[in-house]
Amino acid sequence: MTAFPRYFFTLIFALMLASPVFAQSPNEKIEIMKTDITSVQNFNAEMVTVYGVSLGMLQHEALEILRKNDNLFVKIDNYNEYRVYVYDKNEEGERNEPILYYIWEKGATGLKMITFFTPSVEYLVGNTKDLLSLQTLDSNSGICKEFLGKCNYQKVTLDIPSIEMKHTAFYFVERGLKVTKRTDEGTSDVVFCIYRDDLSTSMK
Repeated sequence: MTAFPRYFFTLIFALMLASPVFAQSPNEKIEIMKTDITSVQNFNAEMVTVYGVSLGMLQHEALEILRKNDNLFVKIDNYNEYRVYVYDKNEEGERNEPILYYIWEKGATGLKMITFFTPSVEYLVGNTKDLLSLQTLDSNSGICKEFLGKCNYQKVTLDIPSIEMKHTAFYFVERGLKVTKRTDEGTSDVVFCIYRDDLSTSMK
């Protein structure tokens, strides 16, 4: 039997700890504002909470959690009571920019989708920030090769040629992620969403 040097197993253990990828218990939620989700093995949107709120949660439960966070300003959409905007606050404690958008469906029970706007990049961790960049649309980029994988399908969700406005959504089904390229008068940016598997066709 081969004898290994005394330091061999110590070295192996150290390399395991240094690995950027870690396993996640199926029943354990991770907070996206504290964890780089691109380092989570077999990541799916159902694994995460966003400021303590997870997909499938009832609206009144989510509002109760969000309103306890003194760093956030929470507002129900004026035109759709099933949609909730979350803003951060400026140094004076006043409402700043919208960073998130929580979406429920009429007649459905649980939270269906959470959209991350560009200003939320300030609060995301590690390579998760790249989900708000145009790198998500480049199949040769690190975020696509190492995390997103191949886009399953894409869909134009808004197209107004007269004002050069177009939104195209790219779906990464296994991850439960949707990346949307928004173009307005030749300038483009990206927002991303996490969504439930049972998302209705109307919301897609």
